[in-house]
Amino acid sequence: MTSIALVNQKGGVGKTTSTINIAGELASRGYKVLIIDADSQGNATANIGITDPTFTLSDVLTGNCTVNEAITQTEIKGIDIIAANLELQYTELLISKSGTRCDNILDKAMRKLETDYDFILVDCAPSIGVMTINVLTFVQYALIPLRSDRNSIEGYGRLSDIINTVREDGNPDLAILGTFFTSFEKNTSLGRNYYERTKELFGDLFIPVSVRKNIAIQEAPLTGKPACYYDPSSPGAKDYAQLTEEILKRIRK
Repeated sequence: MTSIALVNQKGGVGKTTSTINIAGELASRGYKVLIIDADSQGNATANIGITDPTFTLSDVLTGNCTVNEAITQTEIKGIDIIAANLELQYTELLISKSGTRCDNILDKAMRKLETDYDFILVDCAPSIGVMTINVLTFVQYALIPLRSDRNSIEGYGRLSDIINTVREDGNPDLAILGTFFTSFEKNTSLGRNYYERTKELFGDLFIPVSVRKNIAIQEAPLTGKPACYYDPSSPGAKDYAQLTEEILKRIRK
């Protein structure tokens, strides 16, 4: 089982969109995928078509249910989800004030997972709080979406420091899987400039597959489906297919 966190402390970089669409691509290849929505906004939950889950991640973390009870099936074959809602904000506050070690609560809960999944994809909040640290303590890989703007790229330094700290303190196996661009406009000089600068900055960590800005990517969440199920011929779906292939290659190394 391979666990990957989609993480970036900056909002609007495509974490949720990428989580859903990579999950869809993996499922279309026959893999069994569990999405964990670790963002209190619950966008991954809504975008995969779940509106009223019986249990959420908050229930898992507070002991109201087991991780297995919190799993909700989606309409997409091969994709399940542990949902989230605004209650996660309060749960995160409770955890941070507990006075005990609070960075491995998710990891402990996930050890009791009874269903076999090929992949677990975690959609993180746009912040580095208690919940995101819990996610990084649990997963094997961090996958970092970027937008072609200065703030998105410059924020990586702080994120890299945090990942190194988590690696030293509780998860020595944590590795950065790579970075990639979302909502990319390759036909603009600004986009090409950021692409070349980022490629040089990140070296081997830079994934040379960018997800182009595309209307199908924006429309797909309205149907509760990944783009590859909504419009497989769209540029966005094709880009996520190539990105997923690159992710699989990196994991197999």
